[in-house]
Amino acid sequence: MWNNLWLIEAKKGIFDQIYKTTCIQILKSYLHHGRGILGQRVSPRIRVLRKQVGGAGGVEVTCLATGFYPRHIELTLKRDNQPVPEQELIRGDILPNGDGTYQLRMSLSVSAEELREGHRYTCSVRHVSMDNKLDIAWDSQPKPDIALISAASVTALATVLLILTGIFVLKKRKSKVPGCSRSGKIEEEVERMHAAEGVVKDAEELLEMERQED
Repeated sequence: MWNNLWLIEAKKGIFDQIYKTTCIQILKSYLHHGRGILGQRVSPRIRVLRKQVGGAGGVEVTCLATGFYPRHIELTLKRDNQPVPEQELIRGDILPNGDGTYQLRMSLSVSAEELREGHRYTCSVRHVSMDNKLDIAWDSQPKPDIALISAASVTALATVLLILTGIFVLKKRKSKVPGCSRSGKIEEEVERMHAAEGVVKDAEELLEMERQED
């Protein structure tokens, strides 16, 4: 009988020590840590992505919000400041990232005809971590290629120089007096023509360097 009472008291002591003290302390620490995480607010990073689809010249515009916390977010894709109808969108689910934040994306197929119309697409985001909504725009109207403009400018300059050199040579020929120095003058004119060809060659090399840098 005394042995049974001693065993009961021993078990009660273990219960009081482990369950009422140690376990409760551990649970409180987890609760404190969890409250810190739940109170965390991380702003989303927004990107508007574009990729070619099919062979008809159309593209797929994707609005991506990633790295945000908490999970709830309002993501809207607009065309010319008007929300795109839901049936036109491909909306993904809110997915977790490896660092505990979340991501969400939605996509819209844009035809070649719509691209020619030059619509403006905007990714609009609202999140508890931000005081105001964030708008990231993508203009479907193609921008002029700076490299092509530079190449055209160099080519035009080289052509103008070549034409001016040719005019100069023709004028010298007309104003030249016949004499024994005729062969020397011709050699000078040939040298000028070679110099003009060198300008064109330099311009072509500069154009090739610009293309390689792009």
